[in-house]
Amino acid sequence: MQMIKKIKVWQVLKTAALNLMRNDPLRIAAATAFFGTFAVPAILVVILQIFGVFLNRKKFGSNIISKLSDMVGHNSAEEIRRILINLLNLANSWLFAILMFIFLLFVSTTLFIIIRNSINQLWCIKLNSGSGFYFNLKQRVKALGIISSGGVLLFIAFVFEGLRLFLENKLQYNIPLLNGFVNELVFFVTTTLWFCIAFKFTGNGRPKWRSVILAAVSTGVLLTIGKLIMRSLLLGSNIDQIYGTSGAILLVMLFIFYSSFIFYFGVSLVDALSENFEEPIETGSHAHKFKTEPVEVTAGF
Repeated sequence: MQMIKKIKVWQVLKTAALNLMRNDPLRIAAATAFFGTFAVPAILVVILQIFGVFLNRKKFGSNIISKLSDMVGHNSAEEIRRILINLLNLANSWLFAILMFIFLLFVSTTLFIIIRNSINQLWCIKLNSGSGFYFNLKQRVKALGIISSGGVLLFIAFVFEGLRLFLENKLQYNIPLLNGFVNELVFFVTTTLWFCIAFKFTGNGRPKWRSVILAAVSTGVLLTIGKLIMRSLLLGSNIDQIYGTSGAILLVMLFIFYSSFIFYFGVSLVDALSENFEEPIETGSHAHKFKTEPVEVTAGF
């Protein structure tokens, strides 16, 4: 309660919005959407390969596609499923499978490097020059850890969904409105937890947990509401009729694009909350803070 009382809500929201607008949000969201569209299948393959060791890969993959179908529509989810199958079928020998997995790791972690750079920009953080190969390798390993945490949260969400279905069958009740609420609640909790991880560990800043948690909860609420609005707008559009078969992938790109706006607002919110609590975001050992100021230039004759 003390945490909430100290927040100047309007000032924090205004500061976060202004920070985002100063940093060309269209560009950073578009870059994330472009690379994200190519990286999503690679990320899913990496998650399936890692968690397929412990879980039923086929069932786990089907659950992921089902979740994607709820967000971006059946056609887009089916297109992603076909890409996944094509990627997995390419691994016709163990050597090629290893090489392909390394390539997919590179593609999937590159997306998080792009997100990291955007977070650093919003937090006025710049990497030191000449950080070296070892530092860059550690950054990709960290990105893989964030991807893996997403897989863990997906698994937890599926466990809760399975528990809900079990209770439905056991108690012999089915209330569609309640089911919808539970699904959205699970989505909110899992995305909020992932935002906590992403805000805390993706960038090269070290924000305090208080700012991270509050920003993650706020962003989770915005994304849950935004997902319902975006799903209604995108799935109700005639993009498929205009763009044909490529419309399915375009829907995925648009969904990532709109979600990126919400995500980067959350990143700006972390910075604004840190400023509000007088707990400035510290930098890691391979980065430093910078400040931009307007400079008057007098034209010489």
